[in-house]
Amino acid sequence: MKRKLYKLLLLAVITVIFICMSCKNDVQNSIPQLFVDNPATVTWDSSKTDSIDTFVATVSVYEDSNRRTGGAKLREQYKMSVKTVADNQYVRLDFPAKDQITAKSVLTNGKDTIIVDTETNKIEQKITASESDLKLINDFGYIMSQHNLTKIDLSRIKTEAAKLALDMNEEKTEKVLSISLPSKYFSTDKEKRISTKVYYDTANELMETVETVTEMEDGSIVTVTNCPVYEEVEDGFIIKIGQYSIIDTKSNVRYEGLEEIEYFDSLDDIPKLSKEEYDQLVEAGNAVTIENFPLGDPADPSSTETIIELYDNIEINVIDDSIFKLIMEI
Repeated sequence: MKRKLYKLLLLAVITVIFICMSCKNDVQNSIPQLFVDNPATVTWDSSKTDSIDTFVATVSVYEDSNRRTGGAKLREQYKMSVKTVADNQYVRLDFPAKDQITAKSVLTNGKDTIIVDTETNKIEQKITASESDLKLINDFGYIMSQHNLTKIDLSRIKTEAAKLALDMNEEKTEKVLSISLPSKYFSTDKEKRISTKVYYDTANELMETVETVTEMEDGSIVTVTNCPVYEEVEDGFIIKIGQYSIIDTKSNVRYEGLEEIEYFDSLDDIPKLSKEEYDQLVEAGNAVTIENFPLGDPADPSSTETIIELYDNIEINVIDDSIFKLIMEI
């Protein structure tokens, strides 16, 4: 159980534009509308330093799916705090109380992760990464970290990749550097990693996309494309204001007995009623509102899910280091 929990936390930590540095992958060519409709507010104490020492944001997580109508739905909100000291990064995630569960905080330094009761500041659980996980973090953490909050050192990225003999390809025209990571480090007994690629925007020195392709135990192929979203703030400084992940699942399984069910792939495929026809259905009591109308072939579980993480109330170099005290003392 601890192992499983750590894996989830590891994903949250390692994996957790208006200048439009969007994904170059064909899955999606523009940032979700939510980023346009919900611009981030940024407070920056530039008197301390011109770099990002601490970063705090309220994270709103939305989910959308091509298998239902209704658009993106807010699933959860939490507060994320990040502190960088040289090559060391400390991350704190504060989750509010919910469903009779007290507020919890998750803090990590990459090696150790602690779960804390937010109100009492009492450590409830400590999880230490295994040797294999630590090697993964040490080897690839800087290359694929999703906590890169601004421009990155591309020279160091190239040096690290060359040291590990990773496959690199730089498209001078497209101004994109891609690095492929060995699949053997990400495969398990139930999941076979087919490919892991990280793309960088060499013109603006930003991480652009992390794409993974995995074959699941049931034979389905899952492609996850993670795209950070950036915004240019004062004096041309670029900061991360969120990210979105597109999870494309192609299943080779079909459910029996559902072949004759009528279905629609999108709202545009649903026949439209005239006002008179609609009024007749309402009068007869046959009109029912369905907020999340199912879409797609019910016999085919394939889907495309989108997870959108919006940052707001961003504070740079504002918070006190004391909120990281518990994890920095370990």
